[in-house]
Amino acid sequence: MKFRCLKYLGVLFACIAFKSSDATHIVGGELYYKYQGNNNYEIYFDYYLDCINGNPGAISSDANAWFGVFDGKTNARIASLDRRILRNNPVRVSDVNYKCIKTKPNACVDKYQYKFTLNLPPREGGYIIVYQRCCRNNTITNLNSPGDQGSTYFTKIEDTESRKNNSAVFKNLPPNFLCTNAPLVFDHSAIDPDGDSLVYELYRPFNSFLGLLGANNTTRPQPAPSQFLPPPFVPITWKNGFNDANQITVLNNAPILDSKTGLLNFTPTAVGQFVVGIAVKEYRNGQLINTTRRDFQFNVSNCEFEVVSSFFAPSKSCDFKVTFNNNSSGTGSLSYAWDFGEADDASDQSTAIFPTYQYKNPGTYNIQLVASTSICSDTYQRQVRIVNPIFPNLGPDDTLCNPFIKELDANLNTQAVSWNTGEIGRRISVTNPGTYIATYQTEGCNYRDTIEIAEDNDRPQLRGDTTVCSNEPFSTSLSVAHNYKSIQWSTGEASNQIQINQVGQYFVQVTTKNNCVFRDSVTIRSQDPPEVVLNDTLICPETLCVFRVEQSNLSYQWNTGATTQSITANQAGNYSVRVFDGKCKNEDSARLGIIDVGPYGLPEDTVFCEKVYMMLNPGNQFNSYIWSTGENSPTIVAQEPGLYGVTFYSEQGCELKDSIFLGRNPLPNVGLGPDTILCSAIHPVLDAGPGVSYIWNDGSTDRTLVAYESGIYYVEVTDENGCINSDTVSITKNPNALPSNLYMPNSFTPNGDGLNEVYPNNQFKDIGVYYNLKIFNRWGEKIIDINSPNGNWDGTYKGQAQEEGVYIYLVSWLGCDNKRRTEQGNVTLLK
Repeated sequence: MKFRCLKYLGVLFACIAFKSSDATHIVGGELYYKYQGNNNYEIYFDYYLDCINGNPGAISSDANAWFGVFDGKTNARIASLDRRILRNNPVRVSDVNYKCIKTKPNACVDKYQYKFTLNLPPREGGYIIVYQRCCRNNTITNLNSPGDQGSTYFTKIEDTESRKNNSAVFKNLPPNFLCTNAPLVFDHSAIDPDGDSLVYELYRPFNSFLGLLGANNTTRPQPAPSQFLPPPFVPITWKNGFNDANQITVLNNAPILDSKTGLLNFTPTAVGQFVVGIAVKEYRNGQLINTTRRDFQFNVSNCEFEVVSSFFAPSKSCDFKVTFNNNSSGTGSLSYAWDFGEADDASDQSTAIFPTYQYKNPGTYNIQLVASTSICSDTYQRQVRIVNPIFPNLGPDDTLCNPFIKELDANLNTQAVSWNTGEIGRRISVTNPGTYIATYQTEGCNYRDTIEIAEDNDRPQLRGDTTVCSNEPFSTSLSVAHNYKSIQWSTGEASNQIQINQVGQYFVQVTTKNNCVFRDSVTIRSQDPPEVVLNDTLICPETLCVFRVEQSNLSYQWNTGATTQSITANQAGNYSVRVFDGKCKNEDSARLGIIDVGPYGLPEDTVFCEKVYMMLNPGNQFNSYIWSTGENSPTIVAQEPGLYGVTFYSEQGCELKDSIFLGRNPLPNVGLGPDTILCSAIHPVLDAGPGVSYIWNDGSTDRTLVAYESGIYYVEVTDENGCINSDTVSITKNPNALPSNLYMPNSFTPNGDGLNEVYPNNQFKDIGVYYNLKIFNRWGEKIIDINSPNGNWDGTYKGQAQEEGVYIYLVSWLGCDNKRRTEQGNVTLLK
């Protein structure tokens, strides 16, 4: 079974590997149609395959292809219209899109064509013809998991009058390879037999059901509904860094496709395989009637050139001056010949590497660069559109007196001027200062002019209204800037600064250099300071004194650092406070004294070990005493644990209190056990019990001690409270305390009668510290290994009862006399 399973898995893996590589030959394709009359349509599918790296079996398997047809409104499959088509012979794509190439990449692309006719009567929603394939090349650069993504090629025939239409058809076969850092200029335009207007754009190619789910390990749909992915089709997923607008890595991230001409013009910069979708849309009378899509894999390689002509310039310039970035490369010395496209000016030439050219007139110019070596010359062309700059003219910046109204004129003969205010028109009126921008847009270029409208804010800035304190001297100055045309104070003075020392209101009027008149004033008021009174105080020890400022809603600063309205003090000394009501300050101080009653007080709390005893006396100089025990003497003796409190009174009438807590801790519990007589072979471990430190009679400091010899053992234990206790034990070693010999029976009967069921059932359970019994069968196989005299053999081995017969035992033990013994013999198992 294991071999068959592995073989099956191997076949499965082989199928998966073939599926993932089956479509690596696909390069791209497009599906289009021609109208033949009488509702007949010739359907074409151009299929591009890799004729070097493509799997020959995969290429051969595509000789026949199934095409599905779907209802354009309901997306339901019309199975009766399915077609299986044989392809035509291939056309080799052999054009080389580069000059001066020394070595071409090993690339080859063949174009196959499938052609068939469908009769499609008018149907609401039209028809969708589709071909699907799994899977894409595993090495594609710009897709996520490319081997898991398939391809869907389709076209739609509309249901309107425009259904009598012929698809636009791309004129040229795509290039079979691209080179890094070499410009590609390729005509990807299409021909429309009906003369419809054509617009070109990039689109995201489509995945297939086969790529998404594997379609039961089938790489192409068969004529079964479950194997076609119906519309709407699922697009492929890009790898990070790629998107619908950037499908291939190119120089300067520039657009690669001209939407009007279909010209591909770009320079690839990275080696890889890039799936690119290019669509041409047909418009008739302003309505979109059809889209032809080409899904193609561009293979980009490093190529070797004698010389590559390349430059970058913007496709459109909003200025007459354009700088050209030369990206040409080659072997050996290069020379350059630029032609900037001004036909009526013979001086529009340059041999510079990075030229800048000043155009004289607007228009579209064809720029050509010929880069040459002694062996080969290469030519590259790009178009630049020079837009005629038309700038608004708003005039010089202005400064106005407020309020004001000013009309701004862009001075253009058009109303298509947009303002940063949101208004549109040649002129606007403004009433606020600020930056105003007029923008005129033409051909995608924005031309602007800016004007700054400032408000004359050169107002006099006197100090704010001021309150002075009546208890402080007052003198200050008032001033304005020096650059006014005129200054007039309410005091009659005309200087820029005056000195005042009286409360009251003062005015100033000024005229600015813009002839704006401004006025400002300041009021000086007088205010009394807050009241504060502190009184000297004398208190008893351990009594609190409260110093308080009666007036609230002030800021307070005490010399203690407190900022509250009141403070509590119990230390002799000077206390002061400074108060501030937001304008004025005041302060006061007081002296606090403490009555001297002499030394007093009980000791600190104390904890005793086992027995409590302490004489308590808070001081002998007091008039009376009241203890918590009910006693009234100055001194008492405490012999029990607990809290002792005392209240006593001085001759000055001060009431004082103190207390002490006396605690009691038990002695550590030390128990070495009773005096003991032991076999000489037994060495008991004496455990002193929990503690912090230990000291044994032999000087050791561990919690335990092994008693190897007879004698008296003593230990002293100290616990975490510092309490000490001790114990003593006598150990006597007697070699005859227990028998040292064993009795080994010669038979046993494990038959379930409850008699003599196990062996040896030794009656000596505590012979010593070492015991080992091994039992072997007659073939020398060990049946059991026992390491305790309490262990026995029940006549079984590995759960099975053993046969009657003679078995061998080998027993070793340490006797009570501390001597090792060994015995070997036979035992008979009977039933």
